[in-house]
Parts: sequence; C-alpha cells; structure tokens
Amino acid sequence: MSHTATTLIVLFFLGFSWAFAAGEPPRIEFDQTFIDLGSFTIGATREFSFHFRNQGGSPLEITDIKATCGCTVTRLSDTRILPGGGADLHVTYTAPNQREIAFKYLFVHSNDPDNPKVKLTVRAEVVTDLEWSPHAVKLDWPVGNAYTGKIRLKALGENPIKVLAVTAEKGLVAPRVDHPEGREVTVTFSVTPGAEFQKSDSIQIQSTSADFPEIMVPVYFRRESKLTLHPQHLFFQKRMDAEDPWRYLRISRRDGEKLMIQSVASSISHFKVEIIENNAPVCMVKVSFVGPMPPGRYDSYLTIVTDLEETRMFVSGRCLPDEKK
Repeated sequence: MSHTATTLIVLFFLGFSWAFAAGEPPRIEFDQTFIDLGSFTIGATREFSFHFRNQGGSPLEITDIKATCGCTVTRLSDTRILPGGGADLHVTYTAPNQREIAFKYLFVHSNDPDNPKVKLTVRAEVVTDLEWSPHAVKLDWPVGNAYTGKIRLKALGENPIKVLAVTAEKGLVAPRVDHPEGREVTVTFSVTPGAEFQKSDSIQIQSTSADFPEIMVPVYFRRESKLTLHPQHLFFQKRMDAEDPWRYLRISRRDGEKLMIQSVASSISHFKVEIIENNAPVCMVKVSFVGPMPPGRYDSYLTIVTDLEETRMFVSGRCLPDEKK
C-alpha cells in the first residue's frame, strides 16, 4: 500500500473518531469537590477556586450556581466550555461573626445529562475569643418574682475576659455581674415590675473581647410558641464596600404539620426578607442585611405572621467602615 493511501486511511479513522466524539453529550468533571479552608477569625475573607473540565463531546453549559449561605460569593471564568476545555469557579468566603465549624455547599447546574447538579463542599472553622450562652432569652409569661436569668460568657483566647458594663435597653430586666473578670463570667438578671406580656428588652454587655466588645442578648416575654425558629437569633456583619450578607431562617410547627407563612416584615429597611419556601413542613425565609448604610449597629425585629400564630424574632447587624486600601 502506498504512503498516500495509508495517510488517507489514518485521516479517515481520525475524522470518524472525531465525529463520534462530537456527538457525545457534555460531561462535567471537577478536580476536587471538597476544600478545607482551615481556621478563620470573624470577618476574615479568603478566595479560592474549583477547577473543572468538559470531558464530553459537546459544549458544556453552566446554567446556574446556587449557594446555601450568603457568606460565599461565586464567579465563573466561563459559562460555556468546549470539549476538552476547562474553567474555574472562583469563590470568596467571608467568615460570619460566630464561632462554628461550618460546612457550606455550592450546587453547580449544567447541561450534563448524567450529572446535571454537582455538589461542592467547603469546610471552614471560625474561631473567636469569646462565646456566650444563651444568645436569646425567651421567658414564658407570667414570669415569677423569684426568677433569675443567667448569661454565661467564656473566654476562648489566651486572655481572660473582663465585663466592663451591663445595661438593659428598656429597663424591663435588671442585669448585674458580681465577678466581672475571669475565664468564665456570669451575668445575672431579674425581671422588673415594668415588664409586660409581648414586650421585649435587650441586655447589652461590654467587655474586653477583641471580637465582641459589645454583645446584645434579646429578652422576650411571651407564651410558649407553637413554632420552631432556626436559628433563634440572626446577627450580620459587613463592610460598607462589601456584598450584602444573607442567611436562611427556617420556620416549622412543633407538631410537624405543614405551615403557611402569611407575611414576614422587618421593623427597619436594612433587613430585607424574602419567603423562599412556603406551605411546607419546614418553611424558609431569606434574610439579607442590605446597604447602603453608614457604619454602626442596626437592630430590628422580624414580625412573622403564620396561619398558626404570630411571633417576633430579634435580628441585628453591624456595618464596619471600608478597609483602608
């Protein structure tokens, strides 16, 4: 067989193989689907990427990316990837202002028929120099005269904690601290005669903590709720030049039946609420801390009206000045 004929046969089979591969569907493949970011201090930011390739024979189209938490912001280097090509999903993670070992999830949707939704996992440990419990106090009405509440603070850093001042915003409770310095400090409080049903107060605790120099613990007076809220308290922190953070609030009935949310409203405009899932055993509300706003602390109450009862939830946020360039 001549050299020319051999070359033609090779080209024929190469062309046939290319045509067969081109008819194959797209196939998404990530180099890794889990990233451990290690430890963070509150408000710290880290950028990283998930690299993926199209191992199929047709163009890969990324149709959507969803995150389970507003602390992750994503950006794609390309939404259309040709066969054999690759792209990067860039992620910016901002640590929330609470101590936790968190697993955040990203879902990448594409036109890959065999794997249309890929789950990516990010692990991060947020460390702080102080933790306290409870974050919110709910008192069943009526409250007995002999009741004494306790808020326990625990130093987690190298230095002990020192409470500098404790005050009540409205005077419906009377807080005090007998031993203000140590690895563990307890703030006690009693209910004053001015307390009223369906009213609320907040205890402000100032301390030497670098992460939480001032904390606010809301105190509610109400009858036992038939609803479960998770989490029971939402706190946000952002810089003026940063993306607006958001969190999911899950609401359900204690008896496990379906719940219908009729409305959710914030007492101030800097907290935006959106009902994501309704008329379900577990309803979901997206709460965002939105600007523009000057630096400072912002406190609000969410009034949640359901087909079972009406309840309120304390929400707070802090806006920090822009970082110096």
